Amino acid sequence: MLNLKMTVVFAGLSVTLLGCLTTEERNPYVDIESYDTVVIEDFSGHESGYEFSERFAKELSQFGPFERVLRMKPDARAIRIRGEITTHEKGNPALRARYGRNIGNARFGAMAYLEDYETGEFIASLKVYESYSREPSHRQRIHQSIETLIARAARQLAEEVSNPDL
Repeated sequence: MLNLKMTVVFAGLSVTLLGCLTTEERNPYVDIESYDTVVIEDFSGHESGYEFSERFAKELSQFGPFERVLRMKPDARAIRIRGEITTHEKGNPALRARYGRNIGNARFGAMAYLEDYETGEFIASLKVYESYSREPSHRQRIHQSIETLIARAARQLAEEVSNPDL
């Protein structure tokens, strides 16, 4: 009986963690609100790094915590955001259709590092991970898109960077 309860708890936690996951580490001695400018460099690790960086810059400029969101060298004090694509799986529609249970799902993950542009002082590191949990219909499961996950991850990362408690 105890073994069954533990299995149910573990299954509940697993389902909770699917979808979007964000983790962070930060330097509590740096005031992120004292920066007006942020520079976003191309993310490394996969050819979609440029696309992700562009989407992230667009999302961050819409949230508005910074006066300027740049993709080039700044002329004033700034935060540098560089990163790495850690997971990029387009998924497999045939496997999703045949087996279900999240087999063949698309996945996208990235790690972002925030630092002072001039000094290189560590400000924060953020990790985002997007995947599809079980979709309500068979049709939605087959038409999963890595592009949708990239857009969701870019928005999630922009929300995290915009958080005043970062």
